[in-house]
Amino acid sequence: MEVHEVKDAAVIFLDHQIQTGFEGEPSRLYGWSGAERSGGIHLSNILQDLNTRLNKPKHSKSGGNDNPEAIWSMGLAWEHILSWGWSQVFPDHPERIVHLGEFEKDGIVLTPDRVDTMWPGIIEMKATWKSAKKWPITEQWYWLSQGKAYCYALGFDQCRYYVLHLMDVMGMYGGDPIPPKVWEVSWTQGELQRNWDMILQHRDNLVK
Repeated sequence: MEVHEVKDAAVIFLDHQIQTGFEGEPSRLYGWSGAERSGGIHLSNILQDLNTRLNKPKHSKSGGNDNPEAIWSMGLAWEHILSWGWSQVFPDHPERIVHLGEFEKDGIVLTPDRVDTMWPGIIEMKATWKSAKKWPITEQWYWLSQGKAYCYALGFDQCRYYVLHLMDVMGMYGGDPIPPKVWEVSWTQGELQRNWDMILQHRDNLVK
């Protein structure tokens, strides 16, 4: 696995907009889809159970992780904001950022946030109460396994994570506010295959 923190044009643009006041066309949302979740065995179901069993995640002292609806709402807002940001920095390429919707691989339903067709690779957008300093992307087992699964299913080997650290953005951990982090992570085919094999095995265990 290779990990690089990158400067992203959309995030730089949005950070400037926060400081100066938003302008542009807020109705334009690249790659946006409001499709509802279907039935079946979803990748998220498998990974949530695996994460609980393997990593025994602790609850946040801020209480944020105890309120899934609040995190979901912030994550949805972050998707809207980024989608608008892409429409402003890539105005002539609306086809660049694509939302594929749901699809199945080996009986598992997958829904990647976006695909960047020009980079190319998977895009995942995350909102968290965790500190950016204590919880960089390398500490996020669930997100990394999720990205690897999407890459394996779609034939990519890299994922770009747009991470909104809510408390850091507001400067509530002390110090100056920290803009959203953008990480590019790539994997070998062996890493992708081992991750998918683990997911398939746990899917079988859940079915049983």
